[in-house]
Amino acid sequence: MLCVMDIKKWQYEIRIELPRNGEFRYVNSAIEALDCMMSCWPSLPDAAHRLALNVCIATLAGEKTPDASRIAFTAALVSAGMTFISGENSPGGKSITT
Repeated sequence: MLCVMDIKKWQYEIRIELPRNGEFRYVNSAIEALDCMMSCWPSLPDAAHRLALNVCIATLAGEKTPDASRIAFTAALVSAGMTFISGENSPGGKSITT
């Protein structure tokens, strides 16, 4: 049986500066956040990272809202000390640097 996920985009993207090379990555959905957390995360997973993974998976399963995954992912970014821009006018939106 084929399982098709309904990938709902977030209202606003998040632009992340990757610490390894200074390049930027744009994340705009729970599936993109999962990929980022699994492929380019700069630190060991902590509680915020694990929670964000679980919320993103629940979002893809239709158990959580896209906004819930965005909020959890943002909290994981802060916890990891990553530099990112999030907001209506991203990349010119609200800048959060930790």
